[in-house]
Formats: sequence, C-alpha cells, structure tokens
Amino acid sequence: MPTHKKKPSIIKNKGLSLIPLGGFHEIGKNMLVVEYDDEILIIDGGMSFPSIDMPGVDVVIPKFDYILENRHRVSGIVLTHGHEDHIGALPYLLRQAQFPVYGTKLSLAFLEIKLREHSLLMDSKLFEVEDDGVYKIGDHFEVCFVPVCHSIPDACGLAIRTPEGVIIHSGDFKFDQTPVDNRKMNLGAFARYGDEGVLAFITDVTNVMNPGYTGSERRVGVAFKELFKDLTGRIFVTTFASHLHRIEQAIDVAVELDRKVVMLGRRMVDYINVSRNLGYLDVSDDIFVNEENINDYEDSDLLFLATGTQGEPGSALRLMAENSHQVQIREGDSVVLSASPIPGNEAHILRIINQLTALGADVYGPSHGVHVSGHASREEIKLLYNLVKPKFVLPFHGEIRHMRDFANLMKKMGHPKDNVVLGKIGQRIHITENKIKIVEKITSGVTMVDGLGVGDLDGAILNERKALASSGILVVTVFVSEKTKKVERVELEARGVLYFSQHKELLEKSEIILRDSLRAVKESDYIEYPKLKEKAEDKMRKLFWKYLRRDPYILTNVYEI
Repeated sequence: MPTHKKKPSIIKNKGLSLIPLGGFHEIGKNMLVVEYDDEILIIDGGMSFPSIDMPGVDVVIPKFDYILENRHRVSGIVLTHGHEDHIGALPYLLRQAQFPVYGTKLSLAFLEIKLREHSLLMDSKLFEVEDDGVYKIGDHFEVCFVPVCHSIPDACGLAIRTPEGVIIHSGDFKFDQTPVDNRKMNLGAFARYGDEGVLAFITDVTNVMNPGYTGSERRVGVAFKELFKDLTGRIFVTTFASHLHRIEQAIDVAVELDRKVVMLGRRMVDYINVSRNLGYLDVSDDIFVNEENINDYEDSDLLFLATGTQGEPGSALRLMAENSHQVQIREGDSVVLSASPIPGNEAHILRIINQLTALGADVYGPSHGVHVSGHASREEIKLLYNLVKPKFVLPFHGEIRHMRDFANLMKKMGHPKDNVVLGKIGQRIHITENKIKIVEKITSGVTMVDGLGVGDLDGAILNERKALASSGILVVTVFVSEKTKKVERVELEARGVLYFSQHKELLEKSEIILRDSLRAVKESDYIEYPKLKEKAEDKMRKLFWKYLRRDPYILTNVYEI
C-alpha cells in the first residue's frame, strides 16, 4: 500500500482531531477528516439530495476547501461502503486533487462507475481491501475494515489506530442475524478493540429513536412473495440501485412466479451488471428482458426494477409518474416503493404516489412490509456501545433530534456528559487521552452541483430562482434614442405572472404609464442607466402590486436605438 511524502508544515493543533465536513447534524453528505499532527485521513465523501429551497440543484456535496488547502497532508481516503451518501462526492474532489482510495471490492466497483463517467478512472488510485484486513495508511494511521451489516454488501466499520488511541467508526450498520449474503457483522472484532481500550466511538444514530431492533432484510423477501403472488398486472419495484440484497430477493420471487425482469434507469443497469460480473448477484441472462421488447410479453409476465425511490429528477420512477418515460404507467399496474423517504423528502414522495395513482397504478409502500431499514435501532446502538466501551462518543448520520436523543441515551447508560460531543460540520474536535473539546471552526459548508456547474451557485442565484418560481418574471425593455437620449418606447413581457389574453390591456396600459414616467426623468440621469432601470423597476413593482397584488421578479434592459 502506498504512502504519501508530505511537505513540512506548521501545525496549529498538534495531536488528534476529528473534523466533520458532512453527515453530522444531517443525514447524507457523509465526510469526516481524521487528523494527527501533519497527516490527514479522510473517511467517505458523500452527496445529498437538494432541499426544496434549492430549485434546479442536482446534488449537494461538502465544501472541500480545507482538504484542498491541506492536500499535501492527505494520506488517503477510506470508504465504509458504496452508497451515494458516502461516495457520491468523491469524483468532484478527485478532479481537483488525487488521493489514494481504500475500500472493499463492491465499494470500489461502484466508485469506478462514477469515476469513469467523470473521465477520472485512469488517473485514480484505488486499493481493494479485505474484510478484517489491517492496512497502514501514511505514518500515523492503521485501519482495520471490520465487516458490518447494512443495506448494501461489503459494508464496513473502521477501527483506526492512531498514536493517541483507537477510534471506532461504526459505518452505517445494523445487527442482521440472517443477512441475505450470510456475511455477518464481526461483533468479536469490536469487542476485542473494546477490551483493548477505545478512545473515541463514532456511531450511526439514524434510528436511535426507534425502540428495539431493526428487522432482517430477509423479511422483505417474504413480503415480496406474499404481495406479488396476488398481483396479475405488471409489477414495478423501485429501490436504490445499490441495494443488491433487495434486488436479489425481488429477482428470486420473479423467477419463482415465472416473470421476466426489466431494468429501468441507467444506474440500475450499471450496478446490476457490475454486481453480476463480480459475483454479488447470481442471476442467469435469460431472466432479463430489454425495455424495447416488453410488448412481446403479457403484463403478468413482467417485473420491472426501477430507480427513483426519492423521486430524483431524471429517475425512471419520476419520469413514469410524470408520464414522460418510454414505459408508461397504466391501469392495472402495481408500483412497489421499496424504500422510505429521506427525511425532508416526504411531501415530494407523496406527490409522486398521487401521480402514479392518477395514472391507474396501485401503489404499495413500507407499510406493506416491502422495506426494512439498513440502520441500527436503539437496542443495537446500545449493544455496540457496550461492546466498544469507549471513553468519548460522537454520533453521526443523524439530524439534531437524533443527536439529542442519543445524548439522552448516553446519559441513561451512565456515560459522562462531558465525554459526549454532538459535533457540527466545520468544527475541529481535539481529542487527548483525557479530554475532548471543540477548539476552532474551519472553512466548511455545502457546494451545489447544477449540471456541469460545481460551486457556481450562491445564495443570490437561489433567491432569484425562488423568486421566479413563486412570483414569475416581468421583463422590461426600455428603448432610448442614441441621439436625443430620450425614451422612445417601452415593451413589457410577463412569464408566470398573468394570463396574457386576460391582462393584455393591463400590459398595454402599464407600457404607456412607464414610458411617460421615464420621459420625465432629467436628462442628466441618462449619462448612466442604473437610475433609469431603478425607476422603471420601482414603477412597475408599484403598478403590479396595485392592480394584481403580485410582486414579480423584474428584469430591466435598456437599449440605445
């Protein structure tokens, strides 16, 4: 395994620090910097979906400023697993600076797909690790990849040995005693580190508010079988393309019911093909049917696997709900939503459910047993904590409500209050043998990706987009005589403000009022046009509020003729 030779640098905070760049006080966008003296180890690099106040944004990733400013100190990136919220941001980081990436076979395979799309694969340094393998990364970090159960194969927790002590990062986990792939969580490894002594424990708290234990993934296969056997039309199952255990069980039931499988969505096709090539899915070729050939089969002979569990723009489910996909939803179809909404996305999913229902589909969701979480519930979190026996504890993969609930749980379990840190993005959390404290803030935040633009959207642009979405736009064009510097005419064009034929008279009247008003401006104001534009916008804002009680976004252009 490679190590980096780093430039000498002045270290402000020597010793061991943890710096969250994402995934703390939020779900998604997971990224954590582990720093010891002049060396940095990065855990994951994920993305999240845009919130409703980010119109037009495709994905959201962490701000990489701190990493890029200290790139010469980075020894590597280690991956817990291959979900988008843990690897989705890495192409955007690796296009700016190349670092070695360590992960299990499937995690790297999914990352390779993304790097190939970004034309970065040839330059990337990817190193496959084994379950329970221990790897020296740089001068100060020794990392053990401990198998855990999650909603994706090859997921790992991390045991990171540093000069200050051992850090345990749970990764996303749950205790599944009957995993679909029979790869069980290595509780013995966590217990051995606990007996040795763990300095800090970073744990997944997504389901800390759920009592008891999270159900086994095999329950979903049973639910699929019970549900599908009574359905006579086409069946559409939507799940994350990376959820191979879910996909495998859906395919198994399809085979049992003599249905062919159709893959919808580029990511679904990519992930299933890669997983089959690597041996994670043992499925014969003859079970699959190309999308173009579905009319050769009866409805009762088909099961579709589709992307779009969160209604992502451009996903198969979203396009079908909007009736703009080549495969159209019709009466008699059944749509199975085999996922739960990401917090904050509930209203969006309900809208898609209504759209699908309006097209004639019967929609089935988690209440029908077709989904179980991949995250540990309260008793599992308590059990892993008791095995690890850490001195300091930091929750991650949770919003503020999860963080606070976890802190209360730790109090009930007798863990010292001062040894539980609810870290926030951008905080440097300094850890010694006997103390943990927040010592400073570093540059952090979010970077919005819109098409090919990365980080070129700011608050002002988003505010403009929100204004356009809520109030429409009024374009004011003022034509000024080049010779006399007088206003010759004014033209108005409205979009999303009023119904043109209904309010044509208002537009024509407004043009005359505005023209006459601008002609009254002193000639000295024509030397520069900002005052003219300001007066035009002020006049139109007052007019539209007076007659319509509407406040559109106003864009003014001045041309000399």
